[in-house]
Amino acid sequence: MAASTHNITILGGNYAGLPIAHYLLRRTIPALEASDKSKIYKVTVVCPSSHFFFKPGAPRLVSPELASIEKAFVPIDDGFKHYSKDRFSFVQGEATDLKDDKHVITVKLTESGDTVLVPYDSLVLATGTTSNSALWTLHGSHLKTRAAFEDLLPRLLKAKSITIVGGGPAGVETAGELGAQYGFKKDITILSGGTRLLQKLRPAISEDAASYLSKLGVTVTHNLKFASSSLDETTGQTHLSLSDGRTITTDIFIDATGGTPNTSFLPRSWLTPKGYVETDVKTLRATAAGPNIYAVGDVASYSLGAIMDVNNAIAPLASTIYTDLSQSSSSPTPKQKQIFYNQIVTETQLVPIGPKGGVGALFGWRVPSWVVWAIKSRTYLFFLAKAQVMP
Repeated sequence: MAASTHNITILGGNYAGLPIAHYLLRRTIPALEASDKSKIYKVTVVCPSSHFFFKPGAPRLVSPELASIEKAFVPIDDGFKHYSKDRFSFVQGEATDLKDDKHVITVKLTESGDTVLVPYDSLVLATGTTSNSALWTLHGSHLKTRAAFEDLLPRLLKAKSITIVGGGPAGVETAGELGAQYGFKKDITILSGGTRLLQKLRPAISEDAASYLSKLGVTVTHNLKFASSSLDETTGQTHLSLSDGRTITTDIFIDATGGTPNTSFLPRSWLTPKGYVETDVKTLRATAAGPNIYAVGDVASYSLGAIMDVNNAIAPLASTIYTDLSQSSSSPTPKQKQIFYNQIVTETQLVPIGPKGGVGALFGWRVPSWVVWAIKSRTYLFFLAKAQVMP
């Protein structure tokens, strides 16, 4: 009798989706198939982009002499072409609907706009979040993010005023890069939107960040948010309406605020009130969904938005999937000790402010600027980009 196929579908092909795909293909599936010859497993990754985007390096891309745009994008096919077609497939498209009763996902293909149906027996939700600006996360094809940088860079050279909105790492790091490049030659302002920068770090570190930016010629303004923006097509400037009722005009507006979870196609019953997938922090099971459905990364409710909440969750997620699938196997499957995810909740964040250092903490310990330089600021870790696709 021919072996039946169990479809493991992964929605999302960036920081969370690609590592779990490799892990399943290299470790989990061989272990399952070795003990149960009646079933084969196929992994399908669905992603609107053909390229992986190295998000942590995005702020450095405003400094083209330090990092080229090419460093940030890696073709996904490069990391998966050695897998056989009966074990792996890639669908470049966006999930637009999910029928849980039929275990099928409607996917709109990126290039043609046609729709296809992708089946699943097990489902991993790794769709992440979408930032307001295409500079920080993929907005469909990687070409949109690439175009956003290609549009921004020449305008930065000509601009006299630059306004960055958002006091989180993306905003602070970008302000630091621009301050290091242009110093007091341009009017650079960052609106934190709160009482201080970097709300996830202790106030003393936030104060250091503001001090470093000030020394680079960046004006830091607190307790002021932007309500709306409008582009003047004639001048190319942006008019920003602020929370205090004023309107300011800036040559360059960089929106480094927030992100929206990519879950609009999912049943509302699976989601938290804020739209994230309700997820068990230990097993990564999507607790409000049915069996064999999981979530990992920024789209999941457990995530604090840190890279560690992806990297450290891959092995536990694969362990949970093995546990679930081995229990449903018709043949005796060797038991493996289940690995549970242990989230790091102590203060951990490194924020470069220019190429020579920055601020941050590791596992609750405040670190000096040179540590930030050594670990992140000097390279922005671009050498890790290919490893995410080809581990």
